[in-house]
Amino acid sequence: MYYQVAVLVTTLCNRQCPHCCYRIPRHVTLSTHHYDWSYFEEAARYLSGVEILFVTGGEPTLHPEFPRIATGFRDLFRPKRLDLVTNGYGVLEHAAVMHHFDRIHVTNFDGVSQSAIDWLAGTLPEQLAVESSNHIWMDHRGPGGPCNRRTIAAYAEGLLYPCCVGPGFPESATMKPTDNWRESLHGISLPCAVCPFSEDIQ
Repeated sequence: MYYQVAVLVTTLCNRQCPHCCYRIPRHVTLSTHHYDWSYFEEAARYLSGVEILFVTGGEPTLHPEFPRIATGFRDLFRPKRLDLVTNGYGVLEHAAVMHHFDRIHVTNFDGVSQSAIDWLAGTLPEQLAVESSNHIWMDHRGPGGPCNRRTIAAYAEGLLYPCCVGPGFPESATMKPTDNWRESLHGISLPCAVCPFSEDIQ
């Protein structure tokens, strides 16, 4: 049963990592833009009440309404836990709203996020989660088995994906949200055969 959802709030990013799991900015399916508030309201019709809601992107702090997202998503989506996934770029700029997140996952690729990590460690240490800085190149294919990301659905372009990196693969199967999306999403095939993260399988 899916109880975690990663909501892409933007597909824009300040970096162009060749190992980006969403293939930003080279993606052939995702359009390049910030999603507006009415889009989030539509998503909340179906996703309200999930256990964990991840605010992600792109780089979510680039969204022009990021302060509203930080302060308003809890009421809009009513998750039990609200998490931010960021490369650290706008953490200091938006320091005043960072406490609205229960957990802040910082991907510290190449050490560029160290100032944000240092600030979070000193200000909101219980919320900080530093993610691995290991590069996973997009031409490295895994063995095709599901990894631990299969329990985290993704929402992008008004569609649900059966894993959190699904929007990064044009080959991904997807579905429009429905009232019983949690059950229906289990019938959608995972993109493991083309995903480098499937190498996590032991």
